Amino acid sequence: MNETMSTHVPSIKEINDSIKDVRARLRGHAGDLIIHDIDEDGEVSIEFIGACSACPAIGFTYLAIVEPALTEIKGVNSIKTHQVHLSPAFRKRMSTFTQGSSSRIGS
Repeated sequence: MNETMSTHVPSIKEINDSIKDVRARLRGHAGDLIIHDIDEDGEVSIEFIGACSACPAIGFTYLAIVEPALTEIKGVNSIKTHQVHLSPAFRKRMSTFTQGSSSRIGS
C-alpha cells in the first residue's frame, strides 16, 4: 500500500482513551462496554456488559451515545456488535432525538 494512501487505524487503547466519558456513563448505570478488536478496515467490534447487556434501552444508548463517540474517532469506519439490531426505520425515527444531542443524553 502506498504510504500516502495509508490510513491510521487506532489501537484499542486509543479507542478506550477516546470514549472514557461514554464508558463512565455506562458504568453509572451498572454497565460497561468492551472493545474487542479493530480490524485493518477500521471496523470496531464491541460488547455491552453488565446491566447494559440486558437493558431494554440498549438500542437508544448505542445510537445516541456509543455510535457517535466511536465514529468520531479518526480511523473508525464502522462498528460491529451482536447485541444491537436497529432497523432503518428505527434509525430514521431516532435521528430526530439524537442529532446533536449525544453530549446531553444520559447526563
